[in-house]
Amino acid sequence: MPAQLLGDWFLPPAAVNAVSSNGTCPTPLSATNCFFRLTLNATNYEQAFTAIGGTTDAGQGDVVVNSNEIDFFNGRLCAIPLPGGIGRYTWTLTGGTLHFTLISDPCTRSAIYTWGDWSRAL
Repeated sequence: MPAQLLGDWFLPPAAVNAVSSNGTCPTPLSATNCFFRLTLNATNYEQAFTAIGGTTDAGQGDVVVNSNEIDFFNGRLCAIPLPGGIGRYTWTLTGGTLHFTLISDPCTRSAIYTWGDWSRAL
C-alpha cells in the first residue's frame, strides 16, 4: 500500500445518500451525520457507514496495490472465496482527492467505491 493511500478516506454525505436508497441518512444531511469511511491499512481495509442509528460496520478484507491498480479481496461481506471475489479498480490521487474506477468486481463494493471522490476530511 503506497503511503499516500494509508488511513481514513470519506465519501461525502450527498454521495452516501444517493447510494443509500432506503433513506438511512437523516435530514438535513451533514458531514457528521451521514458518511462512509474507508480505512486503508498496509494489507487490509475496513469500511464503516454512519447514518441514522449510529455507525455500522460495513465490512473488511484484504487489499493490495500494484501501480495504479488496487484490488480488494477476502471481503467479509462479499463471501466469495479466492480466487473469486476480487474487486479490481484503478485509482488516482489528485489534489488530496482519491478516485476509483471500476475494472471488475463481483461484489457490491463498486456501488460505493465509484460513486464519487473520496477525501481525508468529512
